[in-house]
Amino acid sequence: MFRGIFLRFPEGKKKALTFSYDDGGVGDKRLIDIFNEYNLKGTFNLNTYKDEYKKAEAYKCYEGHEVAVHTENHPILPNCPDTTKLYEIFKCRETLEALTGKITRGMAYPFGPDFSKSCSDALRTAGIAYSRSTSPTYKFSIPNDWYDWHPTCHHNDSKLLELAEEFLTYDDNANAFSKEPLLFYVWGHTYEFNNNNNWHIMENFAKVIANKPDVWYATNIEIYDYVEKFRRLVFSLDSKIIYNPTDATIYFNVNEKEYSIKSGETLKVE
Repeated sequence: MFRGIFLRFPEGKKKALTFSYDDGGVGDKRLIDIFNEYNLKGTFNLNTYKDEYKKAEAYKCYEGHEVAVHTENHPILPNCPDTTKLYEIFKCRETLEALTGKITRGMAYPFGPDFSKSCSDALRTAGIAYSRSTSPTYKFSIPNDWYDWHPTCHHNDSKLLELAEEFLTYDDNANAFSKEPLLFYVWGHTYEFNNNNNWHIMENFAKVIANKPDVWYATNIEIYDYVEKFRRLVFSLDSKIIYNPTDATIYFNVNEKEYSIKSGETLKVE
């Protein structure tokens, strides 16, 4: 019985972990040092009105991670006229790209509940691929709407290590009808670690979650790009013939069997 085609992350991994931190500040460097020590990856959403983000050298510490939009002045976007929404997103993106020399396509909503309905047109016009809210799901799901992307939880959440255990020990055999991939998404602000004197939370979490052979550690934009390439696969009417028009090798599961399809390849599945 055909039960569907389920995405797998690079190298056929079923699990992925990503982080997202807002506002910038001196704490970012310390968090990046932890990420680099444990081979983790994060996305850092910056407000470009701040003096420290008006010089190219400020971005050196973010190498190997993603720098993303958090608007120029951190307004509540739904309260802004459409022209101001566009200005805030465009200006931030323009500054980040000029100073990093890289294309910037990601974002997190300032004050971050679900602002997608009032902001998606501006995001699309500004060339932003995704934007994250602050509303926790306590789940490991991939969004259908990238402008309505909700994290699993905040790093201060009392359920953080409980969720990590669930994520790492997920048993396919006990969940025979659930073949979807798992995406664990943690967010926060690095100044919270200093304010609460609790850097040990991230240090302990990193020790628990890092360097697992079945987990893909990726930035937000890497997650977005890979999932969208999977969604661009072309299928025959019965889904047994698959063509990959993208530039990446894509991994997936069909009827309990694992497959990969190279760029430009046509594949038949059972």
